[in-house]
Amino acid sequence: MDAPSFNPGFRFSLFDGAVLAVGLGLGAFLIWRETRLPAYHGVLWRRWNPALPEWWAARQAETASRQNTESP
Repeated sequence: MDAPSFNPGFRFSLFDGAVLAVGLGLGAFLIWRETRLPAYHGVLWRRWNPALPEWWAARQAETASRQNTESP
C-alpha cells in the first residue's frame, strides 16, 4: 500500500513568489505611509499619532473661520 501524497492542484513558480513579495512589500509601505499622516485616526492612533487632537482642533478652527468669512 502506497503512502498518500499531497497534491494541491497548482504549481508555485518563481513569478508567483515575486508577485507575492511585491504585493506584501507594497501593502506594508502603504500602511506605513498612511499611519504617518497627521490625520491618521485608526488602530493605535494614540501611540502613532499623539498630536491628532491638536491637529483636529486646528482644522476645526480653520474650517469655522473660513465659514465665517464666506457667510453673506
